[in-house]
Amino acid sequence: MYGEKFLERCPTGCFVVESGDLAFSVVVFTCGALVCLVVICIRRVVYDGELGGPAGSDSKACSSFLLVLLWVFYISLSVWKSIYKITDWPTQIIAIVICIPVIMVLMVFFGIMLQLLRVSKDYIGTEGFFGIAICASLFIVRTIYFLMFQ
Repeated sequence: MYGEKFLERCPTGCFVVESGDLAFSVVVFTCGALVCLVVICIRRVVYDGELGGPAGSDSKACSSFLLVLLWVFYISLSVWKSIYKITDWPTQIIAIVICIPVIMVLMVFFGIMLQLLRVSKDYIGTEGFFGIAICASLFIVRTIYFLMFQ
């Protein structure tokens, strides 16, 4: 594939991989890592520890959901950049900035769903609670899939 470029360097043949651009992945990963460190520091101050918290608290679920969202957006942005071969920085920065309000909206939606599920668990039992949780999860996954690939 790269014979014309590397034939004089490797006349007997070699495995050639052209260098790529890691700057975008490093920026996205660093932003996610900084948010993770802030969450850990806040949890240390508020709960005297990074994990757990008081029983019945929504902070454990919200922190977990935020960290999973950061991971999903890191993977999604990396895949988006590699599929569409985006090389201009303004587009990449806009994509990162767009993720911030999307994560905030998803966190608010998660909080609302958490309260809804708590109320439904009180009124319709554990079976109804898990039914609503599964339906909401499927709805979220299908919405994300639709938004990413349509």
